[in-house]
Formats: sequence, structure tokens, C-alpha cells
Amino acid sequence: MVDYNKLKKYAMEQYGKLPQEGSTLYSNNFVNIPFELEKYLGVEVGAVAEKSALKAILAGDLKDLGIKFDAVFGSGAYFLNSSNFMKIKSAAELSDNDIKRRMHDSSDDKYMAFIDAYAKSFVFIDIPDGKTAKLNLLFSNSDTPLNAQIMISVGKGAKLVLSELYCSRTVSVSSNGVIHEVKTGADSVVEVNSLHNENKTTVVLNFCKAIIGEGAAFDFNSLYNGGSHIRGRTMAEAKGRGSRVRVNEIVLGSGEQKFDMSAKITNSEVGTDASLTSKAVLMDTSLCMLKGFAKVSKGATKSRSYVHQRGMALDKGTRMYELPDMSVDENDVKATHSSAMSPIDAEAMFYLMSKGIDGREVRKLIVTGFFADSLSMIEDCAAREIAMSLIREKLRDKTFGKIPKIDTADMWIAGHRHSGEDMFKGHYKYGKQ
Repeated sequence: MVDYNKLKKYAMEQYGKLPQEGSTLYSNNFVNIPFELEKYLGVEVGAVAEKSALKAILAGDLKDLGIKFDAVFGSGAYFLNSSNFMKIKSAAELSDNDIKRRMHDSSDDKYMAFIDAYAKSFVFIDIPDGKTAKLNLLFSNSDTPLNAQIMISVGKGAKLVLSELYCSRTVSVSSNGVIHEVKTGADSVVEVNSLHNENKTTVVLNFCKAIIGEGAAFDFNSLYNGGSHIRGRTMAEAKGRGSRVRVNEIVLGSGEQKFDMSAKITNSEVGTDASLTSKAVLMDTSLCMLKGFAKVSKGATKSRSYVHQRGMALDKGTRMYELPDMSVDENDVKATHSSAMSPIDAEAMFYLMSKGIDGREVRKLIVTGFFADSLSMIEDCAAREIAMSLIREKLRDKTFGKIPKIDTADMWIAGHRHSGEDMFKGHYKYGKQ
């Protein structure tokens, strides 16, 4: 019998004693988060108030966005659309099997322990063999931190496209924290799109651990656009023979935003393919660390491993650190890593402005072109359009934090249009976290 209360106590202990960066490789390269996040858990959100706030989002902002979400999460409540593939549980509802299927330990990371200790929503996505699913989730934290865990299991020959949008409703310090765990069967295809647009008072915590089976493919696309301090940690292993892993990170910083991105990709079997692409554009005095590590294990012959980091600085006050690394324990492999950073191309700006294009528009053109390859990796057209909209909006006036307003009339997830009010009345089941 697994006692979740013991796990919670253990997680709280780990959060209290672990350093902010546990990796010896990056012990001198990390973004310090100056807030003791557990102190903000005391700002409780009443269930009635939280339900009312989420209803307003469903009827207002989501109506403007035009995409049907299968679940909408707040700091103290959620709305769940009917789904054959997804269940949401509280800590008290977890079974022994739910707890045993976890692939991480609270000692893995200080802020993973924080989410473990204070998670209110546990999302279980299970796709049976041969089935196809497309799910959309919205996370909107309030002045109380939102902590959730998403556990994904995809069967043999199955396919899942999961797209997530993160925003904020805070006026004081808070956090959006999510742990993803992905495990796939043979010949499955999984795409997870994690789009972060929290406001400037939110700490962003995004974790992903994935183990990919034989002949399967996994894409993890993440856009980091909002938040004050942003911490992303990704571990993806091409474990089965002939499997593929592709991690794609997009960072757009402004003001005093601080980004700390760390990803590890692993080739563990013959004929596997693992790649990490990280691109960052910084404005004002923002800071970004891109830490990419690739490992090719012994026995993973005929494999391919690739780490690609690129950065662009639009202003002199920005700071960027690119730290690619690689460990290769086999000879018969293709393994490369590269990094480069530079200011915005002055010649390109001069040329475009000589054609009568405004300087601000020129910057937008150059930056969107810089991100074009990374955005094209997002197969879900609605998620890709949202990502492009967030980038354009921030380049225009440096605003972020709200749900974007775009026209996706030709990109309906469910195949027909739902207003937010219709979704609230007819489809969603309310749950208190």
C-alpha cells in the first residue's frame, strides 16, 4: 500500500533542502528564483470565486480565442469536458497504481519536489492501442500557485496530440508548475505543445520526462514567452530500437525576464534519433541560459544525436549563455552539437528599411524568420498559430500574460464552433482541486 501523505512529506523535505541547481555540470550556471513559493500557498482561493473566474474565462477570453479546450485549470478548481481518454483526480483520489506509475522522484529537482508536495490536480491521459486523440488544456493560475501533474500513457500504434496554453490572473507573486510524464508503446506518435504566456508576476515551472518505445516518435515543443523567472527541465529518452525524440525550445524575452532552460536527450538503443533545438531572442535586459546535454549510450549504434542552439540579442543589455554538451559511448553514430549567438543583423535591417519598411516591422520580420524553422516543427496548426500570435504581439509592444485573441475559424479542434458559454453549460464538469 503506497501512502501518498508519506510521499508528500518526503517531497516537502526535499523542497526544503535541495539546492536550486542540483546538476554538478551546471552548478555555476542557473537562474536563481528569489521567492519561497510555499509562502504564497496561504493565499487560498475560494471554490465559488475560482469557479466564477474560470466561467468568465470560458465565456470571454476562450470565446475570443475560438478553440475548444478539453479541460481548463485554475489554482483551486477545474472544468473538465467529457473525454474517453482523460481523467482528473485529486491527491486523495489517487490509487496505488496511480502513484506507482510515476517515473520521477522528488529528489530529482527542488521545484519538482514543490509540485509533488502541493499538486492539486493529477491528470491521467491514457490512449489505448491503435487509437487517436487530440486534446487541449488551459492553465490559468491566480494569486495561489497552480501545481499539476500530467501522466501520459500511449499504447501501441496510437497517436496523441496534446496542446497546452498557460496564462495568469495574478497581481502578486505566484507560480504555474506542471510535471509531464510520457511513456509510449511501440510505433506510437506523440506531440506535446506547451505554450507559456504567464504574466510578469508568475514563476514558470515546466518539467517533462519521456521514455519512448520501439519505433515510436515523440515531439516536445515548448514556447516560453511569459513569466518573471522561467525554469524548464526536459529529459527525453529514445529507449526503443528505431525510436525518435525531438525537443524544440523557443524563448522570447523582454524586460527583466530570466529563463533557465535545461534539456537532456538520450539515445539508448540501435537506430535511434534524438535531437534538441533551442532558439532564443532577447530584448531589454532579459537573460537566458540554454543548457543542452546529449548522451549516446553504449550499444546505441547507427544512432543520430543532434544539439543545436541559436540566440539573437535585440538590445545591448541582454545576457545569453549557451552551454551545449555531449557524451558519446559508441563509435558507429552521427553526433553533433553547435551553438551561436549574435546581435540582430544590421545589414539586413538596413536593407529592409531602405525598402520603406518601418524599423519596428523590420525587427518583427527578422525575428519571425529566425523562429520559422522552430515554429514549423509544431504540427498542430492551432497551437502553431497561437505561438505565432504570441510572438508577434510581444514584438509589437512587449506585452504578454493574457490569452491571445486570434482568428482560428478554420482550425476548430472539435470540428465545429463552440462559444465559451456553450462549452460551460453543455459540456464541462466542475471539479474542486
